[in-house]
Amino acid sequence: MRHYYREGWLLKKLPTYQGNNQMSTELYNCGTYAKLYENNNSKDCMMQSITDTTLEEFLYYVDILKENGYQEEKHHSIENNYFYRLVQNDKRVCANYYENEKKALVVLDENEGTSPEQISYIYEPKHDEQSEIYMFGLKMDPNGMNIALEENTSGFVNNGECLVIKCADNSLIIVDGGAECQMKQEDQERFSKLLHKITGKSEEEVLTISAWYITHTHNDHVMGLMALLSRNPRKYNLERVICNLPNPETTNQARDLMFQYIADFLQEHFPMCQEIKVHTGDVIRIADNTMTVLYTHEDLADGDGTFPTRDYNATSTVIMVETRAGMKILVTGDITERAEESLCNHFSEATLKCDILQQPHHNFNNNATVYEYANAQVMLMLQTSGGLVKNEEMTAHSDLAKKWCSEWYCGGDETVGFTYEDDRAKLIYHTKDIY
Repeated sequence: MRHYYREGWLLKKLPTYQGNNQMSTELYNCGTYAKLYENNNSKDCMMQSITDTTLEEFLYYVDILKENGYQEEKHHSIENNYFYRLVQNDKRVCANYYENEKKALVVLDENEGTSPEQISYIYEPKHDEQSEIYMFGLKMDPNGMNIALEENTSGFVNNGECLVIKCADNSLIIVDGGAECQMKQEDQERFSKLLHKITGKSEEEVLTISAWYITHTHNDHVMGLMALLSRNPRKYNLERVICNLPNPETTNQARDLMFQYIADFLQEHFPMCQEIKVHTGDVIRIADNTMTVLYTHEDLADGDGTFPTRDYNATSTVIMVETRAGMKILVTGDITERAEESLCNHFSEATLKCDILQQPHHNFNNNATVYEYANAQVMLMLQTSGGLVKNEEMTAHSDLAKKWCSEWYCGGDETVGFTYEDDRAKLIYHTKDIY
């Protein structure tokens, strides 16, 4: 078997990557599973990056893995990027190759996790069934002021995200879930009424959350939903968690307390739910939706195996959701301009074009390339209308965003819902009852 030592290869439990290339001087700690955080039986996923490599060297390495007993679970390509998933007993390997950067990433996962195929399920819609997407209106400061500022007299935050996809089988995919202060009792009741309304279920019936997709672990993206589900977990059936949470120390920001909140929440209330730690290129099927992962924090790790920014928003996982009916929804979380550069370097308009774009990071960034590549019909802006124009910088950002869409809605002002008809997103739900 072709498996010999090469100086600089740090993933000692895996065969060595060969060729005339450069290997990272340190392993990048990708973190463990949210459900298992600080569990004595959990192991952090470790990654080595290889730069100045070629597709031939990458495919040669995949062959070496196979010759050493690793079985291929799946492989596919998106544009000129290649994604392989292999397994051997208790070890899973994620191997990605990015042609534009001449870079390969090899991730070793020694946990008893699940593969995209294992966590997926398919529902064939009937003729009158299809997925719908909703942006739930969260209470935000009307002027877009940070809650820590003295001039913020509203008492509300200036951010937050809570999206809901009502699948054709009447289950729900929830993206993030807002901040804890945005899910007080009256807000929980308002959100619960929305979920029951769009599913057609009575208040007494249990709601099935087929997947909770977490972009990243800032309070305004996870704590609200946790507050709602913790209040009455028997009213909800949480089946899956989809995320890629980094090691807090690796990403230069100690958020281990937030990680522990999520782990404790899942272990206490939903111990039987499945979890997948996704990597770029993974494809997951939930009912009539295909979710393709297009960016994780692992893509930003540099040649030294370190995370090159202190901005935790760059750890947001980006996915494209495509419904069976053909509607495409690009969910970007709070990606920074640096993360955007990585995303748009790997994928072009051919991949990022969508019908609905969740505007990155509450209008705080200049994400010109994402706007251009997405060229979306609808922009979901997770900000108030006042916050979009609170100063020259925010006005410039919102003007740029609106340039690339024909319709836009503010998550701090309204709740909206869309279906897909005649190759367009069609507004089917619109209320302004947040306050």
